[in-house]
Amino acid sequence: MPRKLLVLFTLALLASTATARTRSVSHPTPKSNAATVHGVITSVTGSIVAIGDGLITVDAAEAQIVVGRKNDATVADLKPGMLLFAAVRGPFEANAPLQATMITATHIADATLFGSVDAVDRTARTLTLLGRTIQITDDTSFGGILRNGAAGLDDVFPNQLVQVQTEVVNARLVASSVTIVAPVPPSIATLRGIVKSIGTNAWVIDREQDGDVTVQIDANTKIAGSPKVGDKVEVLYRIDSAHANIAIAIVRIDLPIPTLPTRLSGTVKTLGNPWVLTLEGGGEAKVYVDRAKIEPGIRTGDRVEVLAEKRDDGAYDALLIIRRRF
Repeated sequence: MPRKLLVLFTLALLASTATARTRSVSHPTPKSNAATVHGVITSVTGSIVAIGDGLITVDAAEAQIVVGRKNDATVADLKPGMLLFAAVRGPFEANAPLQATMITATHIADATLFGSVDAVDRTARTLTLLGRTIQITDDTSFGGILRNGAAGLDDVFPNQLVQVQTEVVNARLVASSVTIVAPVPPSIATLRGIVKSIGTNAWVIDREQDGDVTVQIDANTKIAGSPKVGDKVEVLYRIDSAHANIAIAIVRIDLPIPTLPTRLSGTVKTLGNPWVLTLEGGGEAKVYVDRAKIEPGIRTGDRVEVLAEKRDDGAYDALLIIRRRF
């Protein structure tokens, strides 16, 4: 081969080799084996769970199973009529049971009601919701916002917002679960009257024309002015979910006082004399504290309740300042 032709052949061979080395190589797109199915259980046979009238089956033998609040459930806890959600893995073979890795199942109630409780009958063990009487049984579960972590009908009160899942049993609605969505909002009120009696846990206040009122005393009740039987007092109280009057503060009134003390609710903006409060209804108020009984430890930014007398200049003379706890 002539020398010139040999050189050209060698260069062409090198160029084709370099091109082959830099050419991109395509790879097949990997296929995911992760998938899910959900539906209503139609039957359970051994570890095989059927949905879709048996057209889809799931093998639950190796799955982690959760049924309702039971995290350590087994296949035996899965029942026809439950709503099933399953994570499954491949390989997926034609018409073969899907291999489940995780299953959650929930019971579908005959009816679910949501709204404010109308009434509670603890003797008959019923609650009334949306005008319907619902029976509570030993199998009824309770959840949501519960008092002190307890769970039962004693935690349910009128005006609470609840969700109740029910079954129809012998033509009656029976609760399978009760979830307290929101507690009864506190109701705050004031009254003025003469102290009729003083007890360890309750005082009776004579409102003269409006009759007697009993207010309960607890560790958080603030008492100012050392009132005794026969003294005139102003009472700030809340009405709890059981309709009991819980005294927040009782202040002796040294007669004559031309006007009732004013109740202020707000946030402490600055301390000193006067304090400056940012009022909940908007605006600010100056509150002088020369005569005030003040709960220890109140700081800037705390929400407070104040009983005070209004001055002619628009500021206030505080009688009592307490931290707001609701």
